[in-house]
Formats: sequence, structure tokens, C-alpha cells
Amino acid sequence: MEFIDVSAKTIEDAIAKGVAELSIDGRELVETKVIEQPSNGFLGIGRKPAVVRLFYTMVSAAATEEEKKKSSLRLLMLYRMCLLRLMNAMWLNLLMIHRYL
Repeated sequence: MEFIDVSAKTIEDAIAKGVAELSIDGRELVETKVIEQPSNGFLGIGRKPAVVRLFYTMVSAAATEEEKKKSSLRLLMLYRMCLLRLMNAMWLNLLMIHRYL
């Protein structure tokens, strides 16, 4: 397995930074390993960042295209659902206005 080492102020930040870096290049996170724990030092002197090793695999181009299609379909369905709810709310408001006229 291939890996990259990422450092940041905290372990969570290092993992998030590494995952973002991996996703840009079309790679998928498989495993994480903490190489070095962060330390604050004394009054900020001697501060050490967290170092995390992220193991990854390459994602095939066909799989990423399929995921893009699925995500765009999900967005389209979400947009449709929001639009229908908005139209329903507008219709109910219109009925309420006519009721009081």
C-alpha cells in the first residue's frame, strides 16, 4: 500500500487535510496511523505538530464517473424535492389569503 505523511496542529486536522489532498488526486483513504502526537511545549516553545500516515488506494476512473452521476442525480432529486415543498407552501399561503378575503 502507498502512503503519505501529513502534519497539522491536531490529529483530526491532519487527517482532514490528508483526506482532502487524497480526494483531489482521485485516491481513497484505507487506513490511518499516528506517527507523532502533537505537543504544546512550554509557553508555545518547542511545539510539535501531529504527524499522521495515511494509507491509500487509487480509485478507478470508471468508478469516479459513476459516483459523479449518482451525486448529480441526488442533487437533482434534492432540488426537485425543495422546489415541490416551496410550491406547496406557496399554494397553502395563497389558500389562506383567499380564505380571509
